[in-house]
Amino acid sequence: MPIPSVHLRRLGPVLVTLLVLMGAFIVTAPSAVALSSTVVISQVFGGGGNSGAPYQNDFVELFNRGSTAVSLDGWSIQYASATGNGTFASNPVTALSGTLHPGQYYLVQMASGGGDGMSLPTPDAVGRVSMSWSGAKVILVNTTSGLACNGGSVPCTPDHLDKIVDLVGWGDANFFEGTCGPETGRTTAVLRRVDGHRETDDNGADFSVEEPNPRNTAHAINLDLPSVSITAPAAEEVLTGAATTIRGLASDQGGSVAAIAVKIRRSGDGFYWTGSAWSPDETWLDAEGTTDWTFEWTFDPASQDGWPGYAISVRATDDVGHSSTANVVGVSVDNTPPTGAALAVHGGASHTNVRDVSLSPAAVGAVEMRFRNSGDAVWTDWEPYATARVWTLPGGDGPRTVCAQFRDEAGNVVEIEAGITVDTKRPNPAGTKAASVRRGAKATLRYKIKDPAPSSGKATVRIVIRKVGGKVVKTVTLKGRPVGKSLKYRFVCKLRKGSYRYFVFATDAAGNKQTKVARNTLRVR
Repeated sequence: MPIPSVHLRRLGPVLVTLLVLMGAFIVTAPSAVALSSTVVISQVFGGGGNSGAPYQNDFVELFNRGSTAVSLDGWSIQYASATGNGTFASNPVTALSGTLHPGQYYLVQMASGGGDGMSLPTPDAVGRVSMSWSGAKVILVNTTSGLACNGGSVPCTPDHLDKIVDLVGWGDANFFEGTCGPETGRTTAVLRRVDGHRETDDNGADFSVEEPNPRNTAHAINLDLPSVSITAPAAEEVLTGAATTIRGLASDQGGSVAAIAVKIRRSGDGFYWTGSAWSPDETWLDAEGTTDWTFEWTFDPASQDGWPGYAISVRATDDVGHSSTANVVGVSVDNTPPTGAALAVHGGASHTNVRDVSLSPAAVGAVEMRFRNSGDAVWTDWEPYATARVWTLPGGDGPRTVCAQFRDEAGNVVEIEAGITVDTKRPNPAGTKAASVRRGAKATLRYKIKDPAPSSGKATVRIVIRKVGGKVVKTVTLKGRPVGKSLKYRFVCKLRKGSYRYFVFATDAAGNKQTKVARNTLRVR
């Protein structure tokens, strides 16, 4: 006979195999593999009120093992016997309500089988199901409609399975996760291990038989946080070389460690290592491995300051999103040069028309500095670190480069350079043409900026329009105009009819002004 295979949205694949052997009808239900990452069934007790029972009522306990709150509105608890033909829908459906927070329990009181036992803690929901004390099937469903299946003689369809959030089959049940949970007695219950946190999608492995321990939403919050530690480097250890391996251990009783992240904070300024630079924003970096993890920390001499030390933190996150941070270790590194080295020439300008310029050096952790012009073999003497200095560039026009070195107390050195172009040649506006325009139309004024300097950059142009024999009527400044190209300035002419002259002034990137002004006529009709 064909073997149908179905998939449960949260529980994973459930295989139903029908065999006909010697006239017997046998149903097996191997388990699913997907884990319930939020709300699970954490305890079932079916001996309520029976002789010698510790509690008067049966009950089902839920637990939120996840890291986010879950609304139970519209959800239900549904029950079916271990091997009978009755479906979940044929038994009373217990509707749930409210919000279950991470680490919180939820108690569902069911029917009583007699008068023995004490009352349960105040239940969060009440149902009418009389459950078996030895074994059965209980499901948590995201609907209040009873499911017309039982997972055994009446297989659950994919639509049914998609509605099941969690399943517990114990005793001799024929519908369960993985392997069937253990059989209970009149005075015992099946409890999910690690106080409800254990979830491997295997009822046999996840549940144990113990004395019932009913817990409701008023019970203390129980968060199963992973544990984590740093085994190397040791506290206050001085690190040397180009890199070090941070390593440690982590574990999680209720599930598994899903990820390890490392944070490295620089004590001097509180900045965090991003993997390539220091940033004021808190940064966590992924480590390799989980239970036995490592993180390779490279001491980048271009960006990492070794003084006065570092704080290393590690964070472990488990499979349901719980996380814990532990073992901050203070360490120091003695072979990193000053960081954040920077140099600006003449305030960061691209061009200058003078040789005596200002320097703006910067480096975190530097105590000394020295300089030279590119091409010179000799550096200046080391001098105390400062953020300003006067410097003389080599003679002549053209690109110039200034080199700087910064040294810290340990003798580590970092070098940087910055460039600027010297241009002492004046630009020459030219190429103007007479223009004529109808009043209200667009006027076009043509011009060209010539500059004898080979790398003069772009120029700032000022165009002035003056009435012939009268006053200036319009002035406009145009920045970033290219040198050596025919240019035009267009505008809607609202000037009165008459004759005008326009003048073109130019200042190059170095601050040199034109040797003469270009001019021409503009007639407005």
